[in-house]
Amino acid sequence: MAAQVQSFVTRNSSPPASTVPSIYDTYLCKELSAKSPVSETELDGSYETCLRTLQSSAGYFLKQDRMRAVERLQFETARVYMQEKQWGNALRVMKPLWQTLSWRQAGWWHLVGEVNWALRECARMVGDSDTLIAVEWELLSKTFAERPNWQYDFSNSLSGLKPFDARPKAFAQTGKIISCLTATFAFFSAQTFVGEKTSSQIVFGGRLKDVRIQHDPKIMPEATSKDKLVLLYDNMLRNSNAVTNDTTLSVSEPTVSGAIPPSQFLPGLCDLTFTPGITKAISFDILPRESGDLEAMSVTLCVEGSDFDFEIMVANSDLRHQNFWVKSIVGLSKKGLGSENTSVVRILPKPSKMRIEFLSLKRSYFTNELVTLDVHVINEEQTDADILLELRLHGHSGTIPDINLVSEGSSSESPTQNISYQGVGNDSGKLYTMSIGQLALAEAREMKILLQAESEAAEYVLEMKALYHLLSDPDTLITKIVEIELVFVRPFEVNYGLVPRIHLAPWPSYFNVDDCEDSSESASKYVGATGLCQNWSLTAKIASFGTEAINIENVRLGMVSEPDDATCKIYPAAGSIQGEAVIMPADLHKRKFDLEVQKYSLEDSQPTALDLQIEIQWRRESPRASSTVSHVAVPELIIPFGEPRVLAVAKTEQQNGLIYLEYTIENPSKYVLSFDLGMETSEEFAFSGAKAISLQLVPLARHTVRYSLLPLMTGRWISPQFRAVDLHFNKTLKIHAIDGYSSDSKGSYIWVD
Repeated sequence: MAAQVQSFVTRNSSPPASTVPSIYDTYLCKELSAKSPVSETELDGSYETCLRTLQSSAGYFLKQDRMRAVERLQFETARVYMQEKQWGNALRVMKPLWQTLSWRQAGWWHLVGEVNWALRECARMVGDSDTLIAVEWELLSKTFAERPNWQYDFSNSLSGLKPFDARPKAFAQTGKIISCLTATFAFFSAQTFVGEKTSSQIVFGGRLKDVRIQHDPKIMPEATSKDKLVLLYDNMLRNSNAVTNDTTLSVSEPTVSGAIPPSQFLPGLCDLTFTPGITKAISFDILPRESGDLEAMSVTLCVEGSDFDFEIMVANSDLRHQNFWVKSIVGLSKKGLGSENTSVVRILPKPSKMRIEFLSLKRSYFTNELVTLDVHVINEEQTDADILLELRLHGHSGTIPDINLVSEGSSSESPTQNISYQGVGNDSGKLYTMSIGQLALAEAREMKILLQAESEAAEYVLEMKALYHLLSDPDTLITKIVEIELVFVRPFEVNYGLVPRIHLAPWPSYFNVDDCEDSSESASKYVGATGLCQNWSLTAKIASFGTEAINIENVRLGMVSEPDDATCKIYPAAGSIQGEAVIMPADLHKRKFDLEVQKYSLEDSQPTALDLQIEIQWRRESPRASSTVSHVAVPELIIPFGEPRVLAVAKTEQQNGLIYLEYTIENPSKYVLSFDLGMETSEEFAFSGAKAISLQLVPLARHTVRYSLLPLMTGRWISPQFRAVDLHFNKTLKIHAIDGYSSDSKGSYIWVD
């Protein structure tokens, strides 16, 4: 069957098959028709049989991924169609084959040429103008052998065809076909700055405007090479909206799909007449307006024929070259470029000479503080500038505080109106903008940033960005960014000490009927508190976290929420420091408060929880500093009402040197409790009083035991050891030293002068 296919392809051709150039290698294997002759009866098979054989063979090789064999069989299929004058079918097979032919990558240009000539014939027979124009363009390349006695004329590619309803427009791309006219591109520098010109040759695209250079035969080259084969044109690009009416430039929209509108082109003029062997280098300067990487995307060569239009696009991968044509003494010479990828230039932001200064910054700021930041913006550019400020506060956690940006001459009560934008994500921030307007050369503008800190410690990054342009160059945007870190810490650390006090008012009697009735009524209506009342003393030791002196104006102890089962009254302790005080770094400042806690009901002996906080009003030691109120939470305080306790008070008599001790035992419970009381002897003092005693207390009762001590030595601390054991619960009670004592973790002590 293979012999029948080969014979069918060649039987109607002239000269005979044996003299027709074959696409097969017959060095070791003769052609099938010569090796295995067939009879005339076998040649009578229809061409449909040959087509089925070719198509099934192509499918077989396609499954084996033998693409070159598939392409050969597809070409043979098209030739069968051509011999049978079925030009449409031949074009349908050959056109996709021509666009994806792997023989181009292999360099089999003789075979590619055969496909081109066959495709050209089919396209002319069918009237496919797009394919015919593209094939004619590729056949002009020197890559293919010149056809004897053939007149190459691209401008008359469509001559002899029937007129078309619309003007034909064809498009092709390098990589898919071989272009007879190549183009390369290079930036002279690997990097430059915004607003600074950079030299380049040929056409580029990307973030900048596209360049459109049109043909003008009057344009003369700037220089030529010594052999006159290279011409250099220095092109001056102009904005398309500046083109006058008398110019011959045309900025009509190109035919490429998705092309940029004409207003986005930078047009220029050049002599684009190309003759064989002549190279033309078109140099022009660009003025980038934005930072980033600019890359030449493509070069599109547009040919306008008498009856058709054609565009060939040179892709980015085919643009790069390592040389730059420059003027020299001999005319033109090549200058090597150090960049590996010459079609890319990095545009760096224009160095800013605008100076932004934050004055009197502190290492840290405090929570709840109203922070005022002084900012100076100084114009050190060579000319006046029009400035817009952007301010953003970044934070990774917590709430982002609001900012007021106040310019010179404004008051903090009426800050400049800002436009804010709430960011998204963990690193969210608010954006504030304010226009400074024109700032003259060497002029400085002062402004203030007002920031109200939150109540929680946090860290923020304050970013100030100045966006401006010089009045001499309004199209170039320049950016100046300054970032500072703002750390907000708690201004104070407070330690607390809670000790009981003796309430001097008598307790209600558990056996008094009137007291019990009043207590029951009060418990039901909560008109007034008639239960047990206890006094406590709270000592707040305030330490500053600042690095400078802080003026404490006032300290107040307040309730966060009232307890449900008791009342609590707070008073400044008698003799405690009141009013203003200055606290230095690492110093302690003490404030004492008295608490009077009373149960609503006498029957209620459950502990009471107090939720308190310290309110500190303070300011920095600065004339402009404003007062700030900081709240420091007090850990929950548990006030026991149902447990017995022992309160100790020491008083020293200066005349006789005696020390009088009073131990008050309280029984706030509903049980009769028995206690073993005793004072241990010591070599430090002699005492008068009961060395050991048994005591029974009825419910809601208290009793005071007194001792007189005579110290046996002076100028030292003594520690009386009083013991109280609750026999009901078999528990040794803690001795709460109140007045006249100093206590630590080991016990309570009395100083003897």
